[in-house]
Amino acid sequence: MINRVALQTALWRWLGHFKPGASTEGDLDAATRAYLTQDNPRLRDLRQRYQAVSRPEHSCWASWETKVNLLRFRGEDDYVSQAYLRNTLQRYEFSTAYVEAIDPHGWLRALSEDNKFGVKLWPVLDGVNVSRDLLDSIIELAFLEETLGLRPGQAARALDIGAGYGRFAHRFTQAFAQGRIHCTDAIATSSFVCEFYTRYRGCERATVVPFDELDGLQAGQFDWAQNIHSWSECTVSWVRFWLDRVTDLRVPHLFIVPHFAGFTTRENDGSTGDYGPELARHGYKLVVKRRKFCRSQIADRHGIYPADYYLFQRG
Repeated sequence: MINRVALQTALWRWLGHFKPGASTEGDLDAATRAYLTQDNPRLRDLRQRYQAVSRPEHSCWASWETKVNLLRFRGEDDYVSQAYLRNTLQRYEFSTAYVEAIDPHGWLRALSEDNKFGVKLWPVLDGVNVSRDLLDSIIELAFLEETLGLRPGQAARALDIGAGYGRFAHRFTQAFAQGRIHCTDAIATSSFVCEFYTRYRGCERATVVPFDELDGLQAGQFDWAQNIHSWSECTVSWVRFWLDRVTDLRVPHLFIVPHFAGFTTRENDGSTGDYGPELARHGYKLVVKRRKFCRSQIADRHGIYPADYYLFQRG
């Protein structure tokens, strides 16, 4: 019997080839190109270690990770969808105008972007390389600053679960000069790429925690934990595993951005589940629910990848 999740994933990746927007590996030096290979000893070691750890079944990434283009890990569909089949440029125009209006610290220009590792850039603002990586990060940072009362000079401490290639860690450490973030992921390729990328971007206050070293984290170490999009690709048992860890660490706040409305999961048989009851069972109560483009109905309708932002508090 053909796995429905594998078919859905294959279709998603195939459609990505038809989406507009140019991307490039960028001007990478020989050492970087030599490091980002599937036979890198560090990557092989992480894969062996992760396979040896007891864990719930994952619904899609376990078979997907070997297909990541390591020189284009910021490219279309590996970690972040960036384009639509139609009207993509218009969507970036609406989204960039929205970010200009809500950008609290001039991050749109201060948090630089380039063409490295396959990211797609959109020509919508003179003097600024606009990408989904940059726009999403600014909106997320502004949400957290407002709802958690963060200040750019504050030594805020975050735990990023399902950190992917380290997109948020890069932007967070740029924007918050004293902020520290720990990134973890159950997928070895993601940990490998995140280690590389945060080091490549000079994110000295970002720490990548391998999946088999989670026990080294300490209770009371974090102001909040977050999951941005990846739990929508997991099974309920996977989310339960992570919520168990977050509860043990006594993390007071939880920031979640699902793919879709609600807290749906993708089960191994292709069906959908719901991890909302798990949040309640672990003591997390919803305190803020807000649309990504909450200040503009037009941007919410026409912006890039609208979503719900949820902030939970435990206690």
